[in-house]
Amino acid sequence: MANGTLKIIKESAKISKGIFMGLPAMFAGSACKESTNSFCQAYGFDVFAPMALYYVLDCFNQILGEPVNKYIRGVVTFAIPATMELGQKFGLYHGAYDSRDFLAYATGVLLSMGTEIIADKILSNRSKEGKLITNLE
Repeated sequence: MANGTLKIIKESAKISKGIFMGLPAMFAGSACKESTNSFCQAYGFDVFAPMALYYVLDCFNQILGEPVNKYIRGVVTFAIPATMELGQKFGLYHGAYDSRDFLAYATGVLLSMGTEIIADKILSNRSKEGKLITNLE
C-alpha cells in the first residue's frame, strides 16, 4: 500500500477518534438533562458537554494539521463554559449560577484528556506493531 494512502488512513483514524469519543459524550450529556436523578440533572451535562467540546476541538486540531498541545486545548475547553458560568453570576447570561459547576467542567476536561492519552497510546502501539485499523502496513 502506498505511503500516501497509509498516511491518509492514519489521519482519518485520528479524526475518527475525536468523533467516536465526542459523540457519546454529547448523547450522555443530553441523557443527563432528561434523567430523574437530581445529581445527574444538575451536573451530568456540565461534565459531558466539556468532554464533547474537547473532542470537537481535537477534530479541528487534526483537520487544520497544526497540532495544539492537549493542555492548551484543555484550558480552552474549560475556559468556554467557565466564562458562560461567570456570565450567569453577573447577569450577562441567563441561568442559575452554581460554583460547583466549575468542578464539573474540570472533571469533564480531565476525563477527556485522560481518555485521549489512553487512545493515543493504543493507536501508537498498534501503529508500531503494524496493526493500525487492519494490517495495512
